[in-house]
Amino acid sequence: VNMVHERLMFTTREKAVNKSVLANWKKQGQVMAAVYGKSLPKTMDVLVNIRQIGAHALHKGSVFPATIDNTEYRLTIDEIQRDIRTSTVTHISFHAAKTDEKVCLDVMLKIDGHAIGEKTGGVTLLICESVSVEGKLDCVPEYIAVNVDKLELNGKITLAEVKIPEGLKLREKSLNKTMVVCHPARAYTAAVETAATVTVTPPVQPAS
Repeated sequence: VNMVHERLMFTTREKAVNKSVLANWKKQGQVMAAVYGKSLPKTMDVLVNIRQIGAHALHKGSVFPATIDNTEYRLTIDEIQRDIRTSTVTHISFHAAKTDEKVCLDVMLKIDGHAIGEKTGGVTLLICESVSVEGKLDCVPEYIAVNVDKLELNGKITLAEVKIPEGLKLREKSLNKTMVVCHPARAYTAAVETAATVTVTPPVQPAS
């Protein structure tokens, strides 16, 4: 699924600031960010308006068009830092690249469909949240859907079974890595406690 969000506007900022300046930025909805990429001479320290990004696009892998020094780029969210107490966004890292530029990025995974095993008390769990790929930026999707319709109770889906979009090359070491499982509901709590990366991801909603 390739999706480019609204054009991202930003302003440059000083790298080191005091608490009063940070508080003022926060009131205005401004968040500190960094923009980097091999096509840029150096990393840019900027401010972005969190409201402009929107909650629907505030996640790793979201792509925004932007103009830097009269050149068109695509900015991909690479990392989001949050306050550990309030979960408020404190910093965003953007990877900048031209649309025809070859890049290496982590693409988020989302569960598509409903596992057969859910009908017999199973819970579908996304074990790995992303995969590392290489290719031209215009081939990189916002996320990769993993279809689980045929996943049975106690079954699993490995990386080898995940459909990677055309034009991309996997940069993972093993294709046997488990990506999705369907565990009995009673085992769900234990799975969460023993695997820090386990998340329950809602199914991909069909495009309207």
